Amino acid sequence: MPYGPFVSAGAYHRWAKEREDGADPRFFVLRDRATGHCGGIASYLRIDPAAGSIEVGHICIAPELQRSPPATEAMWLMMGWAFRARYRRYEWK
Repeated sequence: MPYGPFVSAGAYHRWAKEREDGADPRFFVLRDRATGHCGGIASYLRIDPAAGSIEVGHICIAPELQRSPPATEAMWLMMGWAFRARYRRYEWK
């Protein structure tokens, strides 16, 4: 990735705040609804409505959420949104 490693939680927080209003890539926080803990990020990128394609990437999941139902559900929800929004190609990078 073209960013990181971050020297502190504060440095990561500043990086994230600078991207929260971005359109491409468009970042999302992955949160476990049961615990309320945030444990990752993922984004839509290379968003091209005219071509009907969108990618999901910049995926970073904390160990506590890796291989868990909440992480799987987050990816499923992102994919579902993309197809409901009429994207025909969903790429996972």
